[in-house]
Amino acid sequence: MRLHAGRIDDFRAALEWSFSQGGDLSIGLRLTANSVRLWLRLSLTLEYVSKIERALQHLSELPQPDAVVEMRLWTAFGYAIWYSASRRDRLEAAFTLALELANQVGDVSDRLHARWGIWATRRARGEYRAALGLAGDYAALAETAGEQADAVLGDRILGLTHHYLGNQAAAGQALERVRTIVRRTGTATDTDFQLTSEVAVPALLARILWLQGFPDQAMTALREAIDASRRADHWFSLYYTVCLAGCPLTLWIGDLAQAQAFLDMTVNSAASDRWKGCWALMLRLRRGGVQDQLVASFLEPRLDLSTAANISLMALPPIIPVPQPDEEVGEAEWNLAEILRVNAELLLWHGESDAMPAAESCLLRSLDVARQQSTLSWELRTATSLARLWHRGGRVADARDLLAATSDRFTEGFGTGDVVTARRLIAEWS
Repeated sequence: MRLHAGRIDDFRAALEWSFSQGGDLSIGLRLTANSVRLWLRLSLTLEYVSKIERALQHLSELPQPDAVVEMRLWTAFGYAIWYSASRRDRLEAAFTLALELANQVGDVSDRLHARWGIWATRRARGEYRAALGLAGDYAALAETAGEQADAVLGDRILGLTHHYLGNQAAAGQALERVRTIVRRTGTATDTDFQLTSEVAVPALLARILWLQGFPDQAMTALREAIDASRRADHWFSLYYTVCLAGCPLTLWIGDLAQAQAFLDMTVNSAASDRWKGCWALMLRLRRGGVQDQLVASFLEPRLDLSTAANISLMALPPIIPVPQPDEEVGEAEWNLAEILRVNAELLLWHGESDAMPAAESCLLRSLDVARQQSTLSWELRTATSLARLWHRGGRVADARDLLAATSDRFTEGFGTGDVVTARRLIAEWS
């Protein structure tokens, strides 16, 4: 970046000449395809999308077909679409064509780039089971290629996919392997066109550590990701860290002021408005009354790439009605324990005749899921809801004992909202 960032105007001029009447089409196509890293590292993704679209329109004008250039154009197009959050309707087609051509004429690196794109397509749709298989295929191919950079990205996408499927231990193991390499080599082994491992890994680890019941370690990982983003002086890295980890983590621990500060750090752009807008909505609801906070509890665990568009539309009306219980979470089961807990709260809010036994059933299922997934933070939230329900029904000792047994397993995070609430209730019921 230090050497070449200032060359972007040279690329623009060269491309304009190449596609002009007196230019050289072959040079223009190769320049467009091979400059992908520069455009994306400069976050000029929307401009790059338009450059690639122009290049693809001129492919048929070559005297002889060039499958390698076409493959790299489709790969670059897929990356540009992914990182600009534009033209998502063409994402799968771009990477599918890239993979078909890579299998015919590409080397291992080309095949890996295209396979990453197919994985990203499934992730964008919330199809995490298929994404896990694709991540495994990528990692296996990367291992045979023998390049550490490819193996690092393989572990990164395995970690992210396992996380969303609810396999936090497997996710953490994959990411710790990357972290070990990054601490030894820095970013020298990265192949991602936008995010370095110094940013992506601690951002995702922050989520995993909070779920596992380590809020203080989660905040340390988050600060590590924020610091790496700032050192990179790269707006997308900071935006990614804030939206993937900064906003959810600070809302989970109950620090609304810090959540607002993180939102204020990110710049506005066409690519960032939707995801950032969803977190702005969550923050607005968390600052509201009981009804708004319940709506936020319903929406927060459902926020993902595949749901952001629909959730962002909910920010339009000033008042969002409290939804009915809904167990549908798709394949992103990292949130299932919280979904079930909030369903119980919704049952009690709507107050049907069998609300209390139905809510208790939801909460007991939520406890089982949280324990199976070793997500102590979700478990504490569920134990708190269930203890309140039991206390309301006269089971004071059972309520106190459940809450004490759960909160006592925390070894840190004693100033976070959920732990403070649990210990206050234990004291009140003793």
